[in-house]
Amino acid sequence: MHGHWPHASTGTLLILATTLGLGQTIETAAVGLHHGGLIFLLPLLICILLLALPLRMAELALGRRSQRGLIDGMAALTREADAPRFYRIWSWGALAASLLALSLAGLCTGWSLAYLLHLTTSTAAYPLDYTPMQARWLPLLGIALAFVISSICSDRGWLRLPHVLYGLGSLLLLLLLTCLTWSGWPGTVPHVLFQGSTWLLAMRLALLLGAGNLGIWYMAAVYLPRDTQPARFALLTSMLQLLLVTLMMIVLQPLNLPDQSGSRLLIVSIPRALANSSAIHAASFYLSMAIAGIFAMTALLEPMHRMLIERKMPARSALLLTATLGLLITGIWLISFMDLIFTTILVILSLLLCLFTGWAMKISHLRKTLNLSSEFMYNLWRVAVRILIPLVLLWMAIHLRSLGG
Repeated sequence: MHGHWPHASTGTLLILATTLGLGQTIETAAVGLHHGGLIFLLPLLICILLLALPLRMAELALGRRSQRGLIDGMAALTREADAPRFYRIWSWGALAASLLALSLAGLCTGWSLAYLLHLTTSTAAYPLDYTPMQARWLPLLGIALAFVISSICSDRGWLRLPHVLYGLGSLLLLLLLTCLTWSGWPGTVPHVLFQGSTWLLAMRLALLLGAGNLGIWYMAAVYLPRDTQPARFALLTSMLQLLLVTLMMIVLQPLNLPDQSGSRLLIVSIPRALANSSAIHAASFYLSMAIAGIFAMTALLEPMHRMLIERKMPARSALLLTATLGLLITGIWLISFMDLIFTTILVILSLLLCLFTGWAMKISHLRKTLNLSSEFMYNLWRVAVRILIPLVLLWMAIHLRSLGG
C-alpha cells in the first residue's frame, strides 16, 4: 500500500476486499437474512447514506488534507485548525482499533486456512470445537502472508500493489460466483421495517461495514490520485459494498445460520453450517475468505507501518512489529463481549471524528478538500457531521448493549 495509486479503482477494490476480509460484509448479510432479507437493504441503505457516507467523507478529508500518516497528520491538522491536542486521541484510537481488527482478520484467515487444509487432506468431518488445534498456528501464517505482500508492494519492490489487487480481486469475485451456484434467493420477514431494533442493527452495521475509523479510508485518501473526488469515491465504494452484501445474502441463504452477530458468527456458526454443505461450496467460501483476509491485514498494517516509518524505524522492522502485535492479541476475540467493546470504540471514534471535522476544522479547508459539486451538498454534509450523526451515535450508545455487540 505504499506510494500513490495510478487509479482510484485500486482503493475501491482494496476497501471492498478489506470489508469482506474483516467479516463485516458476511455479518451484515447474515443479520439481514433474519431481519427482512432483501428488505433489510432499505434501512441499511438509508443508514449508509445518512451515517456512514458522511463519516467516510470526513476521514477522506483528513487524509487528503494532511498527506501524512495518522499520528503526524492529526498533529498537523490540529495545529492548522488551532484545535486542542485532545482531538489527536482519534488517530491513536484509530491505530488501536486497527490493531484489534488486524487480530480479528488474522483469526478469521487462520480458521479459513485451517478448514481448507482439512478439506484437502481428510475425508473426516471437521471438528467443531471453538478453538480447533488446526487453527491455533494458522493466524501466524495469514499475518505472515500479509507481511510478505506489504513488503514486496513497496515503491522499490518488484511487485506493485495494483497488480496484486486486480489479480486477487478477480479471483475473489470468481469464487463468490462459484458459491452462488449453490444458493437461492433470500426470503423476507414481514413488518421488520417498523421495529426499532432493525434500525439499530442497520446503524451498527453501516458503521462497521466500511472499515471506518481504522485508518483505511484515511490512508486511501493519502494514496489516491489527486484528481479523485472524495465524495464520489466514498459513494461508489458504499454502493459496491451494498451490492456485495446482496450477493453474500444469496451465498448464505442456504446455510440457515442462527440469528447471531459478531466474531462468533464468523468462527463458530458459519463453519458449523458449512460442515453440512458440499466440499466445493465450503472450499470456495473459505478460499475467498482467506484471500480477502490477507487483503484486510495488508491494508490494516499500513497505518501502523506508516506511523513507525515516520518515526525513523526501518520499513521491515516496522512491518514485523505491527504483525507481531496483531498476532499476540489474536486470542482477545475469544472473549464473549469483545464485539461490544470494539463497536463501542468505533462509536467513540466516530463521535470524535464528527466533532473535529464538523466543529474544529476551518470551513474553507474542508470545502476545498472535499471538492463537492455545490454549496448545497457541502452544507448537507456539514449538518450531518455536526448535528445529525452525533445525535444518532449517542442514541446508539444508549442502546448498544441491547444489540449484543
